[in-house]
Amino acid sequence: MMAVKLRAPFNLLQDSIAQIRAGGGGSVINIGSILAYIGEPKLAAYSVSKDGLMTQTKNAASFLNRDRIRVNQINVGWTLTEGERRVKREDEGKGDEWIEQAIATRPFGRLLAPLDIAYAAAYFASDESECVTGSVLDLEQYPVGAPPNS
Repeated sequence: MMAVKLRAPFNLLQDSIAQIRAGGGGSVINIGSILAYIGEPKLAAYSVSKDGLMTQTKNAASFLNRDRIRVNQINVGWTLTEGERRVKREDEGKGDEWIEQAIATRPFGRLLAPLDIAYAAAYFASDESECVTGSVLDLEQYPVGAPPNS
């Protein structure tokens, strides 16, 4: 888990710095998780790796801003992806009814979609965010730590 979720982004950033510098700067976007703050017991290693990525993002942003390299992170909440469908079906033995049950817990009537993440990434990659670095966007329907609406 640490090798893929934490060490790999570190190595990729290190390997790309020279090229980004040579281009006059740029944007690095790390994909984190809302579970960086605290996760389910079965996801402890995942949560720790994403929290480490968040710290890595902020440290890299602090160091690389002098080269006009921005480093930001999107902490993604519950998203309806093929991977999530597979986990629910294969690992948890649930049928497709889990989707309707999950949607019922969301205040905006749906789970996040990959396109929601793409819009956030497009902002961080664009010139519109040229002065933004070291930021973490929590892309979630509940503020971190807030209890679900009853």
